[in-house]
Amino acid sequence: MMSFLNPFRPYYRMPLQLFLPGSFIFAIILLSLLIPVTYAEEPSVEWDQIYSLGISSQALDVIQTQDGGFAIAGITVVSEVPLQHNPVGKNYDAFLIRTNGEGRELWNKTYGTTTMSDGAYTVRETLDGGFIIAGYGNAYLIRTDSSGNVIWEQHYEQSPGLGAINGVCELADGNFIIAGETSRDRPYWNRDAYLAKIDRNGEIIWDKLYPGGYTGGNPGGARSLDCIGDGGYLLCVHGSPALIRTDERGRLIWMADHDTPLAYARLSPDGGAIATGITVSPDTGYPVLFLLKTDSWGITEWETLSPDIWGSGSVVEVTSDGGYLATGTAIILKGGMTAEKTIPFNSAITLVKIDGDGNILWNTTLSPGPFNEGMMVRKTSDGGYIVLGNTADEAGQESLYFMGYLTGRIYLAKLGGMETTVGDAVQSASISPTAHADANGDVEEVPIMEIPIGYAPLFAILVVLIMACWKRG
Repeated sequence: MMSFLNPFRPYYRMPLQLFLPGSFIFAIILLSLLIPVTYAEEPSVEWDQIYSLGISSQALDVIQTQDGGFAIAGITVVSEVPLQHNPVGKNYDAFLIRTNGEGRELWNKTYGTTTMSDGAYTVRETLDGGFIIAGYGNAYLIRTDSSGNVIWEQHYEQSPGLGAINGVCELADGNFIIAGETSRDRPYWNRDAYLAKIDRNGEIIWDKLYPGGYTGGNPGGARSLDCIGDGGYLLCVHGSPALIRTDERGRLIWMADHDTPLAYARLSPDGGAIATGITVSPDTGYPVLFLLKTDSWGITEWETLSPDIWGSGSVVEVTSDGGYLATGTAIILKGGMTAEKTIPFNSAITLVKIDGDGNILWNTTLSPGPFNEGMMVRKTSDGGYIVLGNTADEAGQESLYFMGYLTGRIYLAKLGGMETTVGDAVQSASISPTAHADANGDVEEVPIMEIPIGYAPLFAILVVLIMACWKRG
């Protein structure tokens, strides 16, 4: 008769036979031990560094160099004295910082004029080991040797202070492709996307304009450039159209619109595009980081929103497992509006890892200071990632509503590999740096949050033990 207190007891009166080789349960247990279960592994911080330059600075791009070190480019405030073309602003210069493989500074250089503000948006290492730096100040372009010494400079004259080059890449023939924004023959609030091929001395070979539109407060212009292996180019536009795909001569292949602004795009492994930017969360009404995936003709396949309550996207990188890693800024609200009509907040560098179908695997933050912004993430040669951001002890309300413009100190963090591995649990947490150092190499140990790891076979063994115990009930 079946026991009321233990209705399954009769089934387990012969446990040895059920678990002998050749039985159904034995086969299940064996398969669970042999088949690996893979999950997304959240990375650890191997090292991080903070750099101070000028009165304050904002880093915007980082690359790994051929020798395993890194080069960082951005904007630094060199004077509080207003300039002729920026009477209410400050005097900015472009900068380049060169580090070794552990992030220790080797040298830094600043570039600019005394008549206008200049800044660097992007940097690339050239085939001869030098650098090409692109930015603003009448579309500023700088070619240097391996030590950062200027070989030539170019200002491509347009409306004073409004032209900018936001992307550059070197071609196999030693020439370059540049992309950016121009207000040529248009009011400054309505810019066109610009693409040009220049020779190794900076002289224009050909250029193209792609008319832009003022969309949702965003004036247009190319914000990023991805040079594709077949000789074509992908431009990300902060306005309308949102994405532009061209052939090797800049001839249009397709354009795609989107109703929210994009900040960065690159080619995805399947020939489409992956982009990040900012959109409004339907759940909270706040701006958040989002990711957009298109097919090879610019047709949207999926969109994914960050789980952060408030934030923005800066860059997305393709990971070697077929997924993507995005970085940007996460706002941490600390209460409601005060009597002074301000909102207390802190901010963090956010990292969002998603798979190839847009599913979020994990989301984490880095917070070297009270206020932080994530600007760039790139793969490194050892399978890890380098994350660039900015950190400050103080920030005004403008950093809440206009993310991406935080000035202070420069933050660089090296992450270990994080591709899918056997038995790693999916997590969402904050990463604490294992060793925090300044640019001089002075290290302060910081405890790291340990992430628990699970293995599916252990659960199978546990189930077997529980089942076996029933016969003794």
